[in-house]
Amino acid sequence: MNGKAKKWDFDTYDSIDRYDYIMRNVKRLRYDDTLAAVARKAMIKKTDVVLDIGTGNGNLAELLLQNGCKVIGLDPSTKMIELAAPKLAQFDGRFNIDVCENPFLAIPYPNNSFDTVVSTFSIHHLPGHDKQLAITEMKRVLKNPGGLIVIGDVIFKDNEDKARALAQYHDMEDEYQPTLDTFPFMFENAGFAVEIEQVADTVYIVSASLI
Repeated sequence: MNGKAKKWDFDTYDSIDRYDYIMRNVKRLRYDDTLAAVARKAMIKKTDVVLDIGTGNGNLAELLLQNGCKVIGLDPSTKMIELAAPKLAQFDGRFNIDVCENPFLAIPYPNNSFDTVVSTFSIHHLPGHDKQLAITEMKRVLKNPGGLIVIGDVIFKDNEDKARALAQYHDMEDEYQPTLDTFPFMFENAGFAVEIEQVADTVYIVSASLI
């Protein structure tokens, strides 16, 4: 298995059952605040069909489903999906989750399928060029015009800021965090209007709407 695949292989993580605890106790991530901000920026309506990429154990999906919409989740980890299933069973068939080895780069749905695509703490698994490919693939499945992508993740201001942070937080060394001086422009180059919102020191929300 190559290095890139390992970064998505959550099924091998010994601490997967403690994912919520770990994420919520990494204070710099402001995990719950980030999920809430993504849900708010997504502006979900009851009639919407939403794709949640890297849905994991379903925490973001649970927030979105409270708006009455339908959510389709994609995740490469069967163990994470097993954690999500009982949590989301209450939503009466409005949630479906599929295992997908490449949930950003090979979305298994037709063109124009979703009103909104969301993702939290997932796109940092993709190297730089793959992020542009992922934006193209997300755009493909969005309804046009008016489709919306909302992503919350660790995003650095620039490479200098990234180097400072990685020197302090070694747990992020094997990831591909985007930077504000390049990532938003990938969306603009693909035909989106972009808004940025800061949640924490190194956590931002990128909202991109098709124009």
